[in-house]
Amino acid sequence: MQTVALTLQLRIMSKKVRLSTILIAYASFIALGLFDGLIGVAWPSVRLYFGQTLGALGVISVGLTTGHILASVLNGRMVARRGIAFLLPLSSGIMVLGTLLQTVAWIWPALLLGTVLLGAGMGMLDAGMNTFAASEFRPKLLNWLHASFSIGTTIGAFVMTLVVTNALSWRYGFGFIGLALILITVVFWFTQDRWGTVLEVEDNSAEIKHADRPTLRLPIVWISIIVFLLHTAIEVSIGNWNYSLFTLARGIPIAQAGLWATLYWGSLTTGRILIGFVDVRPTRIVRIGLGGLLLGTLLLSLNVSWLGLVGLIISGLSIAPIFPALIAATPIRLGKKHAANAIGYQIAAAGLGSAVGPGTAGILADTISLNAVPPFIFGMVVVMFGLHEWLVMRSR
Repeated sequence: MQTVALTLQLRIMSKKVRLSTILIAYASFIALGLFDGLIGVAWPSVRLYFGQTLGALGVISVGLTTGHILASVLNGRMVARRGIAFLLPLSSGIMVLGTLLQTVAWIWPALLLGTVLLGAGMGMLDAGMNTFAASEFRPKLLNWLHASFSIGTTIGAFVMTLVVTNALSWRYGFGFIGLALILITVVFWFTQDRWGTVLEVEDNSAEIKHADRPTLRLPIVWISIIVFLLHTAIEVSIGNWNYSLFTLARGIPIAQAGLWATLYWGSLTTGRILIGFVDVRPTRIVRIGLGGLLLGTLLLSLNVSWLGLVGLIISGLSIAPIFPALIAATPIRLGKKHAANAIGYQIAAAGLGSAVGPGTAGILADTISLNAVPPFIFGMVVVMFGLHEWLVMRSR
């Protein structure tokens, strides 16, 4: 009987991943990032249409995260049973259904249901592709995979800025995402042979069922889970709330604020592209990124318009390399035996952070003011910095 460690190893299709496979992976992550960039700019229009408060953006985040977590937690088992080749077209197809439902939603519950479906598909695609990339991609390619996600968020923010500045319905932006996801689904369907098959296992259903238990017994896994949660809570809180902060609390014109939101995601994209050319250990990358993030969120907390822009750009550049560096460090710290399960739980935690961060920020915006959001984000950065240092010590 094979051990669980062996059951979590993908059969490699070839010694070198084909360029076309890499480009498809990048395109899928561009599509994956569209909604995260779009929703922050779209939210003022969406909430008015459905008669919701500012803080209801947190409900959107919770709906997205509910599906995301369920799918991500099951990543190791689904990959073990059916393989990534089956998982990818299924995940993008579910995202298509969710986005189309959002586009035609006529009542608030319909929008939320579409968001849950979108989140489930995102979680499956995110965890599945990260598992494949952590095994098959060099660190440079892994960084550029996550840079592709940032390209998607930048495009999403830009497209929705064009929509709102031209007085068009927010539905056009959501429809754009749906069309992109349909294309990705078709590509996945016709390239299933690129992504490996089911894992090399025999009669191991009991082992697969309990494969995550040894991983969850490791304290270092739980520390990394919290770090991933905080990372995404910070990244998405900045991305989702900066447009509302500048337009509703600091008097910045709509077009200018939309441009600033796009620049945040654009700086994040630039940072992830550039880091791919640098050969630096993941731990050092994370430390440098968190240092810059402390400065950027501090500047964002000051109620000075131009400092807010500087803070946004510094924050985007600084947070850019952190997520891929943490992913790249996972197989090194845990070994291949625990990597697939750990990555699934880390992605799930990241999904939870995308709800906890913006949701808590929404509560602060409703109960105190929008200007309370940046100090809250700064506090999360401080906590993440301390926990990452603890993670480094435990790794040793």
